[in-house]
Amino acid sequence: MSKESWTREGIRAVYDLPLMELVLKAQDVHRQHHDPSEIHCAKLISVKTGGCSEDCHYCAQAARYHTNVGAQPMMPLDEVKKMAEEAKANGCTRICLSAAWRQPRDGAAFDRIVEMVGVVRGMDLEVCCTLGMMSDAQIAKLKEAGIYAINHNIDTSGENYDKIITTRSFQDRLDTLERVRKAGVSQCCGGIIGMGESVNDRLSMLLTISQMDPVPDSVPINQLEPIPGTPMEGRPKISFWEFLRMIATTRIVLPKSMVRLSAGRRNMAVSQQALCFIAGANSLHVGNKLLTVPNPEHDVDTEMLRTLGLKERPAFKPTTITSDDHTLDPLSLDMEQELNKRSKQSNLRHLRHTEELVDLTSNDYLGFARSKELAQEVHDRFEDLSEDGGIRPLVGATGSRLLTGNSAYIENLESYIASFHGAEAGILFNSGYVANLGLLGTCIKYSDTIILDAQVHASTWEGARLSGARQMLFRHNDPKHLDKQLKKASGRCFVCIESLYSMSGDIAPLKDIVDVCTKHGAYLIVDEAHATGIFGEQGRGIVCANDLEDKIFARVHTFGKALGTHGAIVLGSKTLRDYLINFSRPLIYTTAFPLHTQVSIQCAYEHLKHADRAQQQLQSLIQYFHRLVKDSDLPVVTTQTPIQSIRVGDADKAKRFSEALAKEGLDVRAITRPTVRRGQECLRICLHAFNTKEELSHLVSTLKHLWAPQTYATAMSTTRDIIGVAGIGTEVGKTVVSSILVEALGADYWKPIQCGELQQTDTMSVQNLVSRQDIKFHREAHALASPLAPQEAAHAEGRVLDPQSIKFPSTNGPLVVEMAGGILVPVDGKATLLDILSPEVTRWVIVSKHYLGSINHTLATVETLQRRKLPIWGIVFNGKPNPHSEEAILTHTGLPCLGHIHDECCIDKDVIKRYAELWKSPLVEHQSAS
Repeated sequence: MSKESWTREGIRAVYDLPLMELVLKAQDVHRQHHDPSEIHCAKLISVKTGGCSEDCHYCAQAARYHTNVGAQPMMPLDEVKKMAEEAKANGCTRICLSAAWRQPRDGAAFDRIVEMVGVVRGMDLEVCCTLGMMSDAQIAKLKEAGIYAINHNIDTSGENYDKIITTRSFQDRLDTLERVRKAGVSQCCGGIIGMGESVNDRLSMLLTISQMDPVPDSVPINQLEPIPGTPMEGRPKISFWEFLRMIATTRIVLPKSMVRLSAGRRNMAVSQQALCFIAGANSLHVGNKLLTVPNPEHDVDTEMLRTLGLKERPAFKPTTITSDDHTLDPLSLDMEQELNKRSKQSNLRHLRHTEELVDLTSNDYLGFARSKELAQEVHDRFEDLSEDGGIRPLVGATGSRLLTGNSAYIENLESYIASFHGAEAGILFNSGYVANLGLLGTCIKYSDTIILDAQVHASTWEGARLSGARQMLFRHNDPKHLDKQLKKASGRCFVCIESLYSMSGDIAPLKDIVDVCTKHGAYLIVDEAHATGIFGEQGRGIVCANDLEDKIFARVHTFGKALGTHGAIVLGSKTLRDYLINFSRPLIYTTAFPLHTQVSIQCAYEHLKHADRAQQQLQSLIQYFHRLVKDSDLPVVTTQTPIQSIRVGDADKAKRFSEALAKEGLDVRAITRPTVRRGQECLRICLHAFNTKEELSHLVSTLKHLWAPQTYATAMSTTRDIIGVAGIGTEVGKTVVSSILVEALGADYWKPIQCGELQQTDTMSVQNLVSRQDIKFHREAHALASPLAPQEAAHAEGRVLDPQSIKFPSTNGPLVVEMAGGILVPVDGKATLLDILSPEVTRWVIVSKHYLGSINHTLATVETLQRRKLPIWGIVFNGKPNPHSEEAILTHTGLPCLGHIHDECCIDKDVIKRYAELWKSPLVEHQSAS
C-alpha cells in the first residue's frame, strides 16, 4: 500500500493482524528498505533544561508542575562538544540538541544553539534539534549552520491532543513541521503511547505522519514514563505487546523512515528489544539519560547490539527508497514527491484520448481542424507547389529563418496576414506561447513597467518574467484600476491584455483600455488568440472590429484555435518586425515552419473569407445554449463567445463532474489550479459550429441530473463568502473582530502575513479566543519576526516577499481574512496587501478605534475601498464609545454599523462568545441586505 493510500481503517486492519503475522510482515517491509543489521544510534543532549511555559501533561520540564526538575541555564558550548565527542566515540552518529522552550526567541540564546549546531556538524555528526515551534528565519539559520534534521513530535492524535496539551494547538505542530519541510530540512516526528489514548488515537497519529510530504526520516515511538508531579504520574503502564504492535504497524505504514525506540526502553529486556528490531525498529536513543528520565547505560546497549549481531549505522547514509522494484535517484524522488503533492491537491494532470466523445473542449471553434474540404485544399496547394513551384525541401525547413528557413513564400504569407488584419507588417512564430515570449522578452526592458490584466494567459506571464521589467497587475477588465496602476508606473509602460479571455470567455473593454493607455502614453499589446476567426469582419479580430488597429503597439494572432492549424504571428510596425528579427531569441534560434504548415496557414486564412455560415451557426448555438440554461439552476457564467463556464470552486468536484460527463459521451474538462486560482475551479465548455442542438440539450440535461442544488450551493459558497477584516491602522482590534466573526459565522480564519510576535501570533490568538470546534485555522503565507510593514519586516530578515506566493486557502464555507496593519501596507515595493487580496475578497469589514485622527483615517480607508469598487459590509467600532464621531463616519460613508466592542478588562472565549451571540442577528440582516 502506498503512502498516499493509507486510511485510518487501512492502518487499523494492519494493526489488528495476528501478532506473529504482523511482525513477520513488518520485517519483510523493513528488509525491502533498510539494512536489517544496522541500528542508528542517536544521543540526546538537553542543552537547556526545565522552566518551560508549556503544559505538556507528561513532561517534567513544565514550570507549572512540581517535579524534581528545575529551570537550568544553557549548557556551555565546551560541555556540549565534550558530550558529543564521547557519544561519537561510543558509536553514535546523530546528536539531538534539546531546549525546553515553547518557541526560541531570537537573540543570544538562540544564537548559541546555532553555534552548537555548527560545532557538532563540524565533527562529521548528524545534528538534530528539538526547540519547539520555530519561524522560517530560525530554521534557515539552523540550516545554514549545518542542521541535518529538526524534531517536532505531534505526540498523539489531533482528536486527543487538547487532552494532553492546551498551550498550543495540534495545528501549531503541523505548521512548524511544514516550515521545516519547506526549508528542505529533514523532519523527525513521532509520539508517545500510554497516555490514556485509545488505539484509534495511536493510529490516527500514524495516519497524520504518513500524510506528510515527504514523510519524516525518523519516527520516535516513546512509551510514557510517568513522572511524579505531572498530571500523568499515576498512569498505568501499557503492555509490551501493545508497544510491539505499534512498532510493527509504524514500520509497515512508514516503510522508508527510521523507527526509533526512545523513552520507556530502560525497563525492556534485551529479548523484548530484539522483537522490536525484528518488527522494524532500527534506531535508538542511547546514553544513560533521556532528557530528564533514566535510560540504559552505554555498555548495556553495546552488549545488546553485540549479542544481536547489530552494527551502528554510519552518519549521513541516505535511505534506500524503492518504487515498483527499482531504486529512485534523488532527482527522481524529488519529482515523484512533487507529483504526489499535486495529486493530493487534486491538480495532477493526465493525457486523455477523447476521439469518441462529443467535443465541447477544443478551441476548434469553426471546425477548420476537422474540415475535409480545407484538408483537401492544403493537400492540393502543397502538391502544386512541390511539383510546379520547385520548392525544396518539402518535409522540414532545415534551419531558422535567419539560416535556411526563409523563403519568398513565407514572407508573402506574412504580408498577406498583416494586410488581412490591417497591420503594417508581421513576423511568424512557431506558436502563440513562443510569440509572447519572443515579443515581451525582446521589446520590454528591465527599466520598463509591464502591467498585466490579472487573467492573461500563462505565456504572457512568462514573457513578462523573461523581460525582467517591473510587473504590476490590474483587476480583470477594469480600465479605472488600470488608470491607477499606470499612475504608479515608471519608465516605459506596456499594458498586456487578451481581447477574448480563454478561461472566462469575456471580452475586454478595448476602447476604454485604449483611451487609458493613450492618456498615459502606454504601449498596448493585445493577444487575439481566441478572437481570431470569430469576431470582426471575416474573423479579423476584436481590434479590427473596433477600428483600433493604429492604436495598438502589437497584436498576437494564433492559428491553433479557430483557424485549425498551428503557429502565430506578431503584428505591428515594420520597425517592430525588423527589431524582432534581429533581437528575438525564440525566433532567431528556432527552426522555421515546414512548408506544409505554411500552406495550411495560407489556406485557413483564405477559407475564412467563406466561413460566414460557420460563424453564424456558432452564434446561433451560443444563443441556443443560453436559452437552455436560462431557467435551470446551473451556475453557468454565460458569455456571447464560444467559451462558457460553470463555477465549481473545488478541484475534486470539478474533476468528478468532468468524469461523469465523459461517461455520458461528453468531453467537458475541469479547469483547476494552477490554471485558475483556488476557489475558481470550473468546468469550461467550448461551443463549436459543428456541435448540434441535440448535443447541447444532452449536455444541459446531464448537468442538471448531476448537479443537485445543494452541491453547487456548497461549491459556490467557497468563492462568494470571503470576508476581509481591515483596520485603520495597527492595534485597532482586527484580531478581536476576526474572532467574533469566526465564532458568529462558523468561518475559517486566515492571516496571510504575520509581522511581529511569532510566539503568540494573531492566528494563535484567534484559536485561543474561539470556542467552536469546527473551525479551520489556515497557516500564514509568511511569518516575519519584525513588527513592521511586511516589506520592511522582510527586508530586516534579508528576504523579498513574492506576492504570487500568497495563495488563498481552500475552504468549505466562509473565510475570514485579517489584514496586517493598515489597508495599504506594502508587500514588495510594487504591490500592497490590498492589491493581492482584493480580487478574491467578497466584502470588507472596517475596524475603527477612537483616537485623535480616527475619523480621517476611517474615511480615508473607506474611500480607498470605494474608489476600487470593493464591497464594504460595514464598520465595527472598538473601544470607548464616541457617538458624535461614529455618527459623523456613518453619515459621511453611508455604511451600516455592524457592531460595537466596548472597553473590556479581559478578552477571552466567553467575551467573544457573548459578542458573537449579540452580533449574529444583525450580521445576518446586513448580509441579506448586501
